[in-house]
Amino acid sequence: MRRLAVALCFTASLLAQEIKHIDLANSRIEIRAYKSGLFSSFAGHNHVIEAPISSGTIDEGRNIVELTVRTNEMQVLSPEESEKNRIEIRKTMLSDKLLDAEKYPTISFRSTSFKQLTPESAEVGGELSLHGTVQRVTVMVRKVGDLYTGSGKLRQTHYGMKPVSIAGGTIKVKDEVEIDFSIATK
Repeated sequence: MRRLAVALCFTASLLAQEIKHIDLANSRIEIRAYKSGLFSSFAGHNHVIEAPISSGTIDEGRNIVELTVRTNEMQVLSPEESEKNRIEIRKTMLSDKLLDAEKYPTISFRSTSFKQLTPESAEVGGELSLHGTVQRVTVMVRKVGDLYTGSGKLRQTHYGMKPVSIAGGTIKVKDEVEIDFSIATK
């Protein structure tokens, strides 16, 4: 009985070593939203949004990634915008017109599938919970050392959000947004 207890403790210890915490200070998620519409060629701007990871782990032994973003921590980085405009864009983004951060305070991802493509790359599928909706997504991930990088795309309307539109729709945000990530572990 004692051997079984020791074996279980040893096994649990080995499994725990494979779980790495995401290094929040050295990880980033950026979302790129592009403009469209009749007047988009000379009015409006594309936007870069920072979505800081608030918690997460990577379990390499079981190929499981879990991460969470607090919606109200997202920031508009768009350097071509004035500070006043960035504040207004962020206010609209977090309002019930789009993300509704008060009602949906977190965005989360949990992997459900893993397909190794090369020693450095994999296709990772999972469930993205955003704006009260859960959808399956697939991203290509590349690993170099303890750094995971990749990108993906999603449509706002798939998550029950209507892309922002102004001036009667002559300037609007495209439905599809691009997501780039760089995730470090510690």
